[in-house]
Amino acid sequence: MSSVIVNSVASLNSALSSAQAGDTIELAPGTYSAVAIKGLNFASAVTLTSQDPTHEAVLTGLSVYGASGLAFNNLEFSFPLGNDTSVPHGIFVNWSKDVHFTSDSIHGVLDILPTNEMTGIGIANSSDISVQNSELQFLRTGLTMGSDSNVLISGNNFHDIRIDGIEGAAIQNGTVTNNDFSNFHHIGNVGQGAGDHSDAIQFWTTGQKVGSANLTVSNNVIVQGQGRDMQGIFIQDSRHHLPYTNLQVSGNLVVGGNWNGIMVDDAHGATISGNTVQGLSTQPQNPWVLLQNSNGVSVTNNSASAVNLSKNDHNVSSSGNTVNPKVTDQGLALLTDWLASHPGHLVPMGPNTAQQMVFPALTFAEIALPPPPVGTGSGPWHGAGLDAAGIQLLGLHAGDFIMPPAEL
Repeated sequence: MSSVIVNSVASLNSALSSAQAGDTIELAPGTYSAVAIKGLNFASAVTLTSQDPTHEAVLTGLSVYGASGLAFNNLEFSFPLGNDTSVPHGIFVNWSKDVHFTSDSIHGVLDILPTNEMTGIGIANSSDISVQNSELQFLRTGLTMGSDSNVLISGNNFHDIRIDGIEGAAIQNGTVTNNDFSNFHHIGNVGQGAGDHSDAIQFWTTGQKVGSANLTVSNNVIVQGQGRDMQGIFIQDSRHHLPYTNLQVSGNLVVGGNWNGIMVDDAHGATISGNTVQGLSTQPQNPWVLLQNSNGVSVTNNSASAVNLSKNDHNVSSSGNTVNPKVTDQGLALLTDWLASHPGHLVPMGPNTAQQMVFPALTFAEIALPPPPVGTGSGPWHGAGLDAAGIQLLGLHAGDFIMPPAEL
């Protein structure tokens, strides 16, 4: 194993081409644009890291394709605004294996309201992937994954995100645990027929041929703070043909947000236990735990404004669930106590104290938008309640993704 220092994309590419399993490549302070790694495979990880952790190397984009055995540690990923025709990923890992991100700073343009930002990380058709102990902020969506296996998302801080913290579909053996989510800033209002469907954690089946299995979503903290009211954990099978099997949703804390604090749809064999969903006195909605169209589920020891089971649920056991009243301090005391009683919940980067999550020092103003106009024509936004005027009003662009009504 050896270590080499590089100071440009060209020298980085040269170092990668000659690297051996277990080597370390140290990136000198500076900016590295459009880094692309294709077809490089190592038996054990080649690590890319900053030479000086106090002056991290800055990557403005990263593509990993058909590669394996890579680790990206203590790096800064800084992305420009997206364009008007697509919503690219700043980091994209595709058809790859054994790729890991640890202690990285991943962000769009800082300290402006996230509107046309890039998505932070995209993972597709890959296995043995992890993102740990990193900060993802000022992004359109924090992380997306699709058709992946053996994925670990742990110890990360997602804040100041426009749409979703984590999105996933067709995931086998995925774990989302001990992450913090706070202060999201969605555009529009889904309840009025148009706008971002904003969730901290969302799994779906739209357009998939394979469902998700062996998912664990545990011990995450989701806090509305001074942002807009995103939903907490939203797991849905929109066509009810790809049920979630062996699903565990446990020990999560959701403070504020919209109605679906935790929503699980079409789970076959699942546990929903020990979660707390807390409503706020400043909001009209009462966030709940909702289970529907499911079979063989244990729903125990949850606390929320309501724990709702639908008439389409079968073989469900429910016990120890309690109703909690709204709180008047934006959840500060509850979050403080929860963090104190969970010393193993360690999120090393970003706003990670109760005060920082509930009452952040915002450097920009939240946008208050009027109700969007309702569209009646056809086109990509038809049915989402948007016409051309609505698109312009909401600051949307061709290629922007709006969840179809069936997913809301």
